[in-house]
Amino acid sequence: MIRAFENILEQFKKDINFIAISQAMSLLDIEKGMKISITCIHDLREVVLRDGLSSTEEEIYFFKYIKPNVMGYFLFFYYLQQIENVRPKGTLSSISKYLQNKIEESERFLHNRNGYYYYYKSDDTQHDEQYFIRCNLRPKDYCHHPYSMLDSNFATSHDYLFADFKAHEMVIDYLTTEINKLEILLNNQQFTFEKAIGKTRYDWTDKKIAAAELIYALVESGSINHGNVDVNALAEDISKLFNIDDLEIYRSYVDIKNRKKNPVPFLDRLRENLVKRIDKDFND
Repeated sequence: MIRAFENILEQFKKDINFIAISQAMSLLDIEKGMKISITCIHDLREVVLRDGLSSTEEEIYFFKYIKPNVMGYFLFFYYLQQIENVRPKGTLSSISKYLQNKIEESERFLHNRNGYYYYYKSDDTQHDEQYFIRCNLRPKDYCHHPYSMLDSNFATSHDYLFADFKAHEMVIDYLTTEINKLEILLNNQQFTFEKAIGKTRYDWTDKKIAAAELIYALVESGSINHGNVDVNALAEDISKLFNIDDLEIYRSYVDIKNRKKNPVPFLDRLRENLVKRIDKDFND
């Protein structure tokens, strides 16, 4: 029977390999991965319910290795779909920060279950009969697999948790690769920018919030790309041009809106000083 399961698993991995998980996946690729995983889980379930499991050792092997392997892929694609659905459209650095936060979420999941995760990683067998035999599924174990009570013939107390461990490991590996790709693009972008403008000798000597006034004014006036420009991206480029460190553009905008009297004194000062210069030229 184990051989039959391994044949199903081998075919499953061949089907999954067509999606090229090591590369950037589209939402369509992710959806295909979920469908392939669901189909394989259904096939495994059908075999188990039809033919049964011949021994305790076979049951433990199936629910410790075979089912979590496939379910882990399904959960990986499920989590990845959630991540990609709300991936920001902003700058490379903002995307990288978002993906790093998602990696840290997965790392916290593993850390918060470090006792079980150690068992998963060490390949220990001490609690196998408690964790991977169906008759040992207890009400307090439902927290590891909330739907197991609805399908107790195809669930144990810890097979879903082991699948979740695999899924989060895959998420971490995949997103780490994505971040590495973004860092290469970011370095190339930085090199191109610096090559285009040379080493700037201009330093912003006013307040950072004044720079934020200017940036938002340029965007809202449509003066750059007819207004079709990402505020954060423009803020990064202007910060590089004028050597502004740690310009928190969105926080600065909140501060601008919260001003009691005049929200844009810097812009008013720009206009006033330019008009003074023009008047002076006319009067000289």
